Amino acid sequence: MMKSEVTYFFVKTDWIKALAVIKNDNNKIVYIRLGQNEANLLKGTLAWFEKVTKKKYNNMSYHLNDESKFKDKVKLHEIKNIFVSILNQEKESPNELLEFELITGTDFQKKVWIEISKIKHGKTLQYSDIANNLGNPKAVRAVGRACGENNLVILIPCHRVLGSSKKLTGFAYGLEMKKYLLKKEKLITMKYDTILYLNEHYYSIKCKCYIVNVLH
Repeated sequence: MMKSEVTYFFVKTDWIKALAVIKNDNNKIVYIRLGQNEANLLKGTLAWFEKVTKKKYNNMSYHLNDESKFKDKVKLHEIKNIFVSILNQEKESPNELLEFELITGTDFQKKVWIEISKIKHGKTLQYSDIANNLGNPKAVRAVGRACGENNLVILIPCHRVLGSSKKLTGFAYGLEMKKYLLKKEKLITMKYDTILYLNEHYYSIKCKCYIVNVLH
């Protein structure tokens, strides 16, 4: 089994913390995790990579290093600044500014993720649109499952994928987070301003708002 050196780093915005992992040999993002507690972010990330190694994706194992061991400090600083801008919705085409690499997933899942990565800031698609674009209109549920396995949240913007009749359905970080992200992109309007309450577990979110209209 081949070994790949990867580096994780943390960033913080006014609304969320995130951990991202990049490959040392090409500086591409391979994993993103959102939350509020750095210890839990790292714990979840280590568990994910352990699982990936056990499944022997591409016959590859991964050795995680912290950012202090990353040689090109200037490049890392650039990547972190772009990533923060993306999280704050200051950058409209994240996958053009930060390259990513898919290190897990079936062939079909990878096709779904690539298709979702093409959804521009300010736009949404339905699960059925993705299935149709892939030439497999009956694969709507499989598209939904692929969204749930997306480990490059934001860069692969599965929050921009809606259910039938543009309903807000499934999101790995919860529907309230999905609402919040769409509101930041001005894709939905809400009667009240959003207030997020996050504890140490990234998935524990409450949102004092409700959707009035999906704009796209």
